[in-house]
Amino acid sequence: MKLALLLSPPAITVAIWTAVEVQSVHSSSNAAPIPSHNSVLDAPNPALLTRYLKCSAEAERRVLSAAEANECGESYLELKLSFLPEVGPSEFQAMNVEQKVLANRQGYEALRTWHQENLQR
Repeated sequence: MKLALLLSPPAITVAIWTAVEVQSVHSSSNAAPIPSHNSVLDAPNPALLTRYLKCSAEAERRVLSAAEANECGESYLELKLSFLPEVGPSEFQAMNVEQKVLANRQGYEALRTWHQENLQR
C-alpha cells in the first residue's frame, strides 16, 4: 500500500480496483457458464456508469478510504458485468477462477470498446 501512495491518483485508482478484483476472485464448485460473445451488450447500465465515473473522479481528486476503494472496485466490476446480461454479481461469485477471468476480461473489453466509441469523441 505504501507504494500505491507514491503513484499519481489515476495509478492509485487502477491499483485499488485491481486489488479489489484480485481479492474477489475465489474458486467455487457451482460454476456458472460464461456467456458467448453474442450475448455481450453494446452499452453499459447508465446508473452503474454514473457511479463508476463519480468514483473515478473522486479517486483522482484524493486518496480514497479502504471502504470507499472497496466500493469503487465493486462498482467497476459491476459496470464491466453490466455488458454481460447473463452474468450479474451473484453469478460472477459462483464462477470458478478461470470463468471469472474470462467474464471479467469480456466485460472489460466491451467497456473499453464502448468507451472508445462514445466518450473519446
